[in-house]
Amino acid sequence: MFQFPARLIGGGVRQWLDNDREAAICALFRRSFYLEATNGDLVCIGPAAIGAGPLNMICDLPGGIDWEASGLQPGARASISDSRITVVGTYEFDASDAQTWQPPALSENWTNATLTSGLAALETAAPAHDLSDGLAGLVLHYVPEIAAARSGFDGLGIWLDDAIRNPKGELAPPPPKIASLIGLGPGLTPSGDDLVGGVMIALRMFDHQTAADCLAGWALPIARQNTGKISIAHLTEAAGGEGADALHRVIALIADGDKTGLKPGLDEIDAIGHSSGWDALAGAVAVMRRMARSWKPRVPRRGHLTAQPIYRLFPTSRPARDRSADLPPRRKPTPG
Repeated sequence: MFQFPARLIGGGVRQWLDNDREAAICALFRRSFYLEATNGDLVCIGPAAIGAGPLNMICDLPGGIDWEASGLQPGARASISDSRITVVGTYEFDASDAQTWQPPALSENWTNATLTSGLAALETAAPAHDLSDGLAGLVLHYVPEIAAARSGFDGLGIWLDDAIRNPKGELAPPPPKIASLIGLGPGLTPSGDDLVGGVMIALRMFDHQTAADCLAGWALPIARQNTGKISIAHLTEAAGGEGADALHRVIALIADGDKTGLKPGLDEIDAIGHSSGWDALAGAVAVMRRMARSWKPRVPRRGHLTAQPIYRLFPTSRPARDRSADLPPRRKPTPG
């Protein structure tokens, strides 16, 4: 049996390992694969290059690992016991000594001035990257070519304006036209889903908990009908304030006005999926632009991101609507 120690696991993985259970591979790539437990919960196993996150199990793997060439296939069975995952009786992933990842938080020293400076630095640094895929162009105010994306994003912006200007006031539910974003685009995590996830993560980080709760309570039921299981899993984690480690760090860099750290941070954003990192950042930037215009900065409560998400993942009850043709194909090869 080939044995691989896990070095870093997300909070979702820690919960996943708490109970003995059976699982199966539901998506397979060259470097990584997703396992789905019988209750629908997901975990992604891969090397450090996939980045830390709530669903990721980072393991010490050989540099040239190729799971697609290894003989593994979607549907291959796995068992979980004593913090170990055994796949087809051949590969064992041991999380006994793994550390649990914690999402980076904002510093307590950010101000509207530093946030404004960070957003200006983003607009200077981002054009060095190709932002033509998905909804990445929204990072730089580009107008989406797809009508559904324009309508949904405009509606989301109007709702965010009200949510951030009046954080303690009565908040209306998101307008129906925002639903056009859920499931919009190709891939395991469509661009519209990534954008909405980025909005929820930023709202949590900037301590707009009521707005995050409202958006999450609206988005997750729609996602269960309109998108796939992997995207639902990531949206569920985003609803609780957790996403890719690189996204959290770049949001914090922008809030601090850290121009030096931003460039390498954006390189890491660019490495997430096809355009998933940029799509999620576009959602977060939509929040930050409105925060910079608000009159009073809000400092997050210490430790609020370590709380258990209040949303549960329920498997999709019917086939997701295929909206992969609604956005142009992405440029990068399938991740893995």
